[in-house]
Amino acid sequence: MDRTDVCEGVAARLFEAEQKVDDAFAALANLAGYLPVARRDGQLALKVGGAAVSKIAAAMTEIAQARATIVSAHDDFAVVQRALGVRVTAIGGGEKPNPQSTAHLHAVDAA
Repeated sequence: MDRTDVCEGVAARLFEAEQKVDDAFAALANLAGYLPVARRDGQLALKVGGAAVSKIAAAMTEIAQARATIVSAHDDFAVVQRALGVRVTAIGGGEKPNPQSTAHLHAVDAA
């Protein structure tokens, strides 16, 4: 196995880990958004479940920190990749929007 193959293996696993961190954050955000609705629908006092809500908020903060750390690790891996002389290839990471695209713009009639 050559260095390019090794780097691609690391990159694929890194992209997967990054996606899972984002998925975890999204799941916690979904839960946090539902908790007030559940409390209201259950006709419960505001203080019911307060400690659990605080812990979910803390977990979101921790996941956000983990996300920042993995982004930093990604940057570190890029330095190693360049030091090894391995060219960047377009793998993983999902589709990225084209910043030059105007497909999302709509014409506005002059009123």
